[in-house]
Amino acid sequence: MAAAVSVLLAVLGLLAWLTLPEAPLRLAEPVELVAALPLPPELEPPEPDLPAATPEIVPPAIGSTAAVIGAPPLEALTELATPGPYGDVPSRSAELSPWQAYRRTPADLSPSGRIALLVIGLGLDPVITEDAAHLSSDISLAFSPYGDETADWMRYARWQGHEVLMTLPLEPEDYPIDNPGPVTLFSTDDRAAIDDGLTWLMAQGEAYVGFSGPVGVFNQRSFEPIALSLKERGLGYVELDGQDLGAMAQAIDLPYLGITRRIDEDLAPAAIAAALEAIEKQAIAGGTALAYTRPYPLVFDMIEEWTAQLDEKGLTLVPLTSILAEPSG
Repeated sequence: MAAAVSVLLAVLGLLAWLTLPEAPLRLAEPVELVAALPLPPELEPPEPDLPAATPEIVPPAIGSTAAVIGAPPLEALTELATPGPYGDVPSRSAELSPWQAYRRTPADLSPSGRIALLVIGLGLDPVITEDAAHLSSDISLAFSPYGDETADWMRYARWQGHEVLMTLPLEPEDYPIDNPGPVTLFSTDDRAAIDDGLTWLMAQGEAYVGFSGPVGVFNQRSFEPIALSLKERGLGYVELDGQDLGAMAQAIDLPYLGITRRIDEDLAPAAIAAALEAIEKQAIAGGTALAYTRPYPLVFDMIEEWTAQLDEKGLTLVPLTSILAEPSG
């Protein structure tokens, strides 16, 4: 009986709830928008650090004739170029080769006490490349093939009186930790791959005397196809960090130099000064001295100060090609 009463009460309660009038919706009170007050200066968030604008990689404007006596030709000679799949590549004529045509004429032809310097790695940073072009015109400059405006920078360097070279990216011993770039030539490449890579590299610049770079894992046998191609086109080769190719270059009459002394081995000012002093001693003792450096502003500053004092020491700064052995053929 009690259970029946409980059920009846529950049913009556449900019916009462269902018959209640629907409650009206209640809109939220409108909110008045109030402009935010400016924060005190000390509480303002700092301005974001935006990356500096990348300088445009374009050489400065130049005249139509070289600015320095003894400079190489400003423009590439049409008779020393051949069209290729990637652009014009150097070639020799019946009477002239690129390494002869585009070399700088030194101001001093003294046969002894000669010093030749090479700056490598140019054409990628516009600021450091322009700084290098303002060094003594008797310093030779080597450019990366991967720059956006390599040919134009080479032209600017020639306008400043420099002879120029192209970097040859050969497979290094610790590849790929040391990676010379996307068009590296490998010692295991077949002749077709070597020729195609060289053709691309040669087309990246103009009016240069030859190539330069360390030979890495290459030996005289594996480098020979490259050497023959350079000789055929009238170019020279400057080997860095060794003289392993000297005998082979002499055998095929390839203009060649090997440079083993590096100025920027240690970038401490005292170490750079010691390297320059060692170059002086070698030139005095042996008649000639060769050295190269990567493009560092500190090295440039010290080289400028040092070269200004060479004359009073009986030493002469000369371009590389004035020491490069003339081939017999």
